[in-house]
Amino acid sequence: MQNTDYNQLKFLESTPNIKVLIQEVIGKKPSTRLASEISVCLQQGRMFFDTAIESPTEIKPLQIFYGMIGFAKALILARSFKHLETLTPSHGLKDITVQNSRLENIQLKILSKGTFQDFNNVISQFDRIIYFDESSMPSWYFIPTSTSDKLREKNINLKEVLARIPNLKDLYQDTFQENPKAWPISIFCDRYHPGFTDLQIDDPEIYSDRVSMEKIVKKWRKKFPFLNNWCLRQVTKAWGNSIIIFCNIEKADINEFAVDFLVERDGEFRENRNFKNDTSFKRIDFHKILPPLSGGLGSGFDSMVEPYQDEYISECSLYYLGMYLLSSLVRYRPQIWTHSISRSVTREKSADDRALAIIEEFMIRAISQFPNMVINALKMKIEQ
Repeated sequence: MQNTDYNQLKFLESTPNIKVLIQEVIGKKPSTRLASEISVCLQQGRMFFDTAIESPTEIKPLQIFYGMIGFAKALILARSFKHLETLTPSHGLKDITVQNSRLENIQLKILSKGTFQDFNNVISQFDRIIYFDESSMPSWYFIPTSTSDKLREKNINLKEVLARIPNLKDLYQDTFQENPKAWPISIFCDRYHPGFTDLQIDDPEIYSDRVSMEKIVKKWRKKFPFLNNWCLRQVTKAWGNSIIIFCNIEKADINEFAVDFLVERDGEFRENRNFKNDTSFKRIDFHKILPPLSGGLGSGFDSMVEPYQDEYISECSLYYLGMYLLSSLVRYRPQIWTHSISRSVTREKSADDRALAIIEEFMIRAISQFPNMVINALKMKIEQ
């Protein structure tokens, strides 16, 4: 299984092993019956994913989604101590795609009750930010994404899902000729100035002067408004990017773009006086000025993600929603899927393959990322 901890999955398919893990994480030992049900769901998920890797594209989405259901149910059982027969026997999602819709516009409605709702309520608790502490060691802090009740009755199409998957950002931009809705960042705590934290964005758009630099910074703040709570302290060029660095400083009385605050030297802009050494500047707990981020449960690299209709959807749940849509195509609208993957053109219907490359990459990422995110959630304690 590509990039998935295959041995860890096999290990957890053992009933005794899953019993020990759950007792260590939750502090309560599951019954042999429950542990067996969890192990069977994990095994089923793995086997569907193994099958999906070898399956033709015509049916691959269905195999991946069935595998996701297995992994999702395993996590629900492990965290709720419910048995399989007590789970709601529905997906909790409804395909509302308009007939003959283009591939990227296939759409679903999130209902009130089902496997998705139970899964999202569990997985959303484990979304976290990853940062480097004062010792330059990776650490994390939990910032949960939206619970299922806040997603109820929302409609979302495949394009909106793809826009928010961090690892698809370049392919999304190439495919749709518009900016993706997820972008990687780095968060570093300053080892020499405890309490100060930097947030870094690497932007391929290169500034040429103060005016263009300011325009780039404002562009990011418009796209991700939470950045308005961070104080700009440095903009420079490196590795073919404009490097923008913010700090967790209260900036109510600071004009960040003033020439006497952000001084230009040798083509870079930096704060005139090091406010990390100035006690008059007020620090803000950086945890309090960050929204939920993607990547902390899977890849280990943070990405800013635009909320969808004011709600932050877990990256893991986005994979689930996207694969539900694609599996629905296979089941109920095979003519749309077959027309797309065949790259055919007819007198009645034009080609519908522009999103095919990003969808294929999405499926590859789903196979590699989804099991890892579930495994991480199974093994994780929330202690803060």
